[in-house]
Amino acid sequence: MTGLDIARKPRTPGLCQGPDGRFMRRVDRVVVAARPLDFRSLICHVIRPDTRYLVLDLDGTFHKGLNLGVLLGWEISALQAYGLDFLLRAEERRGRGKVVWNRRDARARLRYVSRGLTRWAGPGTLYYALARAGWKHDTVRHALGRRLGPFAMDRMLSIMRLNLMHHMPQVPLHEIRELSASLWRRYAGLQVIEPGDIAWLRERFPNLVIAVSSASPDVCLDVVREKFPVHEVYSTEIEVRNGRTSTPHLLHPLFGRGRPERIAPPRTLRPNAGHLKISRLLEAHPDFQDPDVHTVGITDTKHGEDHAFAEYFKCVADINSPDPFFPLVSAASPLADIYSARLLTRDEKQAGQASDGNALRRLAGDELEGILCSDLDRAERGAAQTYSEYRAARRGLEQMESLLAELEEIAARNVDAYNQAAGPVRSRALENLRNTMDRTYQAQNLRAEICRPMMPGLFHVEEACVAARQSVRRAAGREAGS
Repeated sequence: MTGLDIARKPRTPGLCQGPDGRFMRRVDRVVVAARPLDFRSLICHVIRPDTRYLVLDLDGTFHKGLNLGVLLGWEISALQAYGLDFLLRAEERRGRGKVVWNRRDARARLRYVSRGLTRWAGPGTLYYALARAGWKHDTVRHALGRRLGPFAMDRMLSIMRLNLMHHMPQVPLHEIRELSASLWRRYAGLQVIEPGDIAWLRERFPNLVIAVSSASPDVCLDVVREKFPVHEVYSTEIEVRNGRTSTPHLLHPLFGRGRPERIAPPRTLRPNAGHLKISRLLEAHPDFQDPDVHTVGITDTKHGEDHAFAEYFKCVADINSPDPFFPLVSAASPLADIYSARLLTRDEKQAGQASDGNALRRLAGDELEGILCSDLDRAERGAAQTYSEYRAARRGLEQMESLLAELEEIAARNVDAYNQAAGPVRSRALENLRNTMDRTYQAQNLRAEICRPMMPGLFHVEEACVAARQSVRRAAGREAGS
């Protein structure tokens, strides 16, 4: 897929009208845990005997506040500077430290700093300045929305993910697997889900299908496959050749320079983020969205990146989340229940902190209606405005999607020519691919420009949803936004 395809994603608040003519609705129930729980206590509340599918995110979900993909990028820089043996020897001493120094080798330290800055300074600065710090401010967030379109955060998150995937081909895949396993060992104290929890869950609910779905590259999920008895694992995939991943064809200006050894054909790159996570699940399980099939999704929803879960699941739970789910969803969403909880880590449980599964505040029925009625009305007005602009922009968006699909076909031919050629012919193929990608990014920006009239309405929907979430959390006895 070339990127955001609004025309084929109706379950975006403001872009779908229900049978009653409304665009937005509230969920049936919100449950907030006033005190920390362990994973099994949460499961006892969210999983029913008839639940068919449980989908777990990885980053920030299996570990509290931890993004393995981001950490892996820094580890690869350290690997290139110091070598795998040094990093494995230093593992216990490092603990959870992100930076590692070889005090006996000044040249290695210089390589470490140089590689880290070269690879991560530009994308990292952009990401942290905009997606982390800037995103908290309305002015910055709205400016990004106008510039990048409705899913600006998705586009910014993809920058870090693609940067990592451009970095990975420089190192043998078996060494990256060692780094990933080392990260799991070093940060084990932050785990909130253990292999034993999954085994217990399977025994308790034998008909339940348990899947882990992550936007991180496939190698980050190896430990899950090996240690956790889940049924299915979904991740961002790309071609592997001769023991290394191939370079993505998406040659971004920030990190797509140089002359790759091999470029992955576009068809082999399978992103697994946002709405695409659901697409992968639907491919495997056509009954996933059947009205009588109960589904549960659990994620940390950091930066709202998995808020798409609320448009497809019957029940969702945000855990250890700085950005809980909104209690307002699109008219097409099947979501009934939202749970919000802080889960205990391994360290906290070993320190004797007890789980309290009884301290739950449930909001439903007339009480929830009274809390959300004004915010729902605001969201409805913003959604109606958005839908009006969307209908006017739809033809232009469909044309842009056709153009992006055509450009991807051209890119595929460029990649094949590059991989099969040598010398000047190879150089020309690479230049052609860069030109094609320049046109692709221009087309994506033009698509965002077509979406611009929709953004004021979407901002109103977002503001109403944020206010609704704060209202619910205040009513549940917790500080808003905590």
